[in-house]
Amino acid sequence: MRKLHLKSIGLLALVSGSLAPAGVLLAQESGTADTERAPDETDAKLLSEQARLDERTRQAVRDLLVNLEDFEAEELRVEVESGIVTLYGRVGTAADRHIATDFVTELRGVLGVINMLEITPGLERGVDTLPPPD
Repeated sequence: MRKLHLKSIGLLALVSGSLAPAGVLLAQESGTADTERAPDETDAKLLSEQARLDERTRQAVRDLLVNLEDFEAEELRVEVESGIVTLYGRVGTAADRHIATDFVTELRGVLGVINMLEITPGLERGVDTLPPPD
């Protein structure tokens, strides 16, 4: 029987020349494959660390936007999952919407930004924030 070689590439694994989601196949020397392995203590630690990093990133994004001069927003809410920041709320202009994306993208720990901010002309200057969702 032929032994399969796996090489991890980020969230994907190279399996016999094609890409598959990491963790989906665990090749055995017999040529059979098991489906997803059970989570272990290492996985729990990694998830816990990622949650801490996401919370720090969320707070940094919020602090940045609250302290931006001449930036207006209402009901600003920031969510972060695995380094991907999602912005919700209302801003006064298209420029404010772009400014938020530009500044947030440059923060350490941010891998990407999903900007769901709605443009509502006539907002007062300053930032009104919402608490994070439970």
